[in-house]
Amino acid sequence: MKGHPLLVTADIHSSEEALEAVIALGAQLSASRLLIAGDLCPHSQRMALLLQNAPLPYVAVKGNCDSLWDFKDLGLAIPRESCHIAMDDGHHIGMAHGHSIWTPDDLPIPLTSGDIFILGHSHVPLLEKDGKGIIHLNPGSPSRPRGPQGATVGIITDEEVRIIRLKDGKVLANLGRMAKTSELEG
Repeated sequence: MKGHPLLVTADIHSSEEALEAVIALGAQLSASRLLIAGDLCPHSQRMALLLQNAPLPYVAVKGNCDSLWDFKDLGLAIPRESCHIAMDDGHHIGMAHGHSIWTPDDLPIPLTSGDIFILGHSHVPLLEKDGKGIIHLNPGSPSRPRGPQGATVGIITDEEVRIIRLKDGKVLANLGRMAKTSELEG
């Protein structure tokens, strides 16, 4: 990461427009990587080309609506149920979609205080720290948001984790990597 944020999304559900907007934001932020917490649901060669030609690499996990055949047919990497990412500061990110893995304890590699647990599935943005000190991030959805905030994504930097509204960049929730809790604005 080292100065370049990670951009987090989920539940794109085949929306080329949403994927294009997320990738454009990643380029604008000079993000080092795009994390997709399931339900990308790639359906077209254009979606595959957007991902393959994006200015940032991506990592995706499988959502309940993702067809592994679609990924294979489009020449995209087949996503796993979960992934584990080591960050430069010694902390870790565990990511799953949220339909079969619901808690950090369900991951194959345990998370500890200061680590980040990313889920999608609900389409509702969430940012909080649990009693073990693990940051929970659900970026919401850029294509089918549920709730008054509209389309949202998450951003992870060396100092903080935040959820922003995609259309205008408004910060809806912000949690310092060492802070206790955060409130999501309505």
